[in-house]
Amino acid sequence: ADGGAGVSIGTNGVSVYEHGSSYIPALLVYSTTISSASHIVVVYTNKQPTLYINSSNVRTGLTSTKTNVYLNTPNIGGFAYGYCSGNIYVVKFYNRSLSATEILQNYNATKRRFGL
Repeated sequence: ADGGAGVSIGTNGVSVYEHGSSYIPALLVYSTTISSASHIVVVYTNKQPTLYINSSNVRTGLTSTKTNVYLNTPNIGGFAYGYCSGNIYVVKFYNRSLSATEILQNYNATKRRFGL
């Protein structure tokens, strides 16, 4: 069976969830205070999520037990999970896993724009 992936970002941290029929485990949970603009990246490699905050690798989650993991339709908030009550400045979806070098390049290219 396959699963979908979702990211939850709050002032108290970041979590990555997978979802499917009667299935919604948190594969990655990272507790931290987020009180200002942050560059947050989640990369799935071999069905395992890794979290980067401001270009630093801060946590690698559990490996999915699903056959495939998909970012079905890129949606931001709403639907059954609720709307974001904060600000989202940029969202990018890639059809491949980014390397740590590419994440650092993207961070450096945009950090001044957002005061990071």
